[in-house]
Amino acid sequence: MTVETKTTIELSDVTTVEFECNKCHSITLWPLEAAKVPPPKCYCSDQPWFTIGGETYEGIASLISLMKRFKEIKKEPFIMRFGIKSVSAAGHA
Repeated sequence: MTVETKTTIELSDVTTVEFECNKCHSITLWPLEAAKVPPPKCYCSDQPWFTIGGETYEGIASLISLMKRFKEIKKEPFIMRFGIKSVSAAGHA
């Protein structure tokens, strides 16, 4: 017998936006409602994560905006959920 656990979230479950630096692993965390644009770089480096106004920057800013907009969908005849990767107790997917 196979047992499968499926985990989903709705946008209403999302409360924060988090960015972690790959170099020093410091985390910048904002409440979703306060988030507007992504941080351009980590404080540990002068190397930018992306170009302000560039494709990645604009994409992240748009995603944040859309998440905030659709987070409170109440009038639509559907519920939108996102599946997330399950992690075993041992920490492996």
